[in-house]
Amino acid sequence: MQAAPIALAGYFLLVALVAAIAGVLQMSDDSSEFSGAVLVLVGIDWLASGLVFAVAGGLLALRRAGVDRRAVLILAAVCIVDAMLLTFAPLFGAPIAAIASLAAVLRVT
Repeated sequence: MQAAPIALAGYFLLVALVAAIAGVLQMSDDSSEFSGAVLVLVGIDWLASGLVFAVAGGLLALRRAGVDRRAVLILAAVCIVDAMLLTFAPLFGAPIAAIASLAAVLRVT
């Protein structure tokens, strides 16, 4: 069960990278149906969510003790819910997914 937390931490760090790229692209996009202020707000939202995902991944990667089976299942369920939120509700799903991920990691560690 040592590889599972590292893999989940890698997932969180990958989502953090994607969120950072999405935030930068949202703020620099001119061909959208939203106004400039809304794009900047959504971009900042994605960047902040990326930071929270990075913190969650870093905390999980730096954890020294072993993780039990129940904790791995909780984290895997959170990852699945995160993926659904980011796919189906990209405008407001990022902060909810990021906070849920950080809460799950803090509960496990």
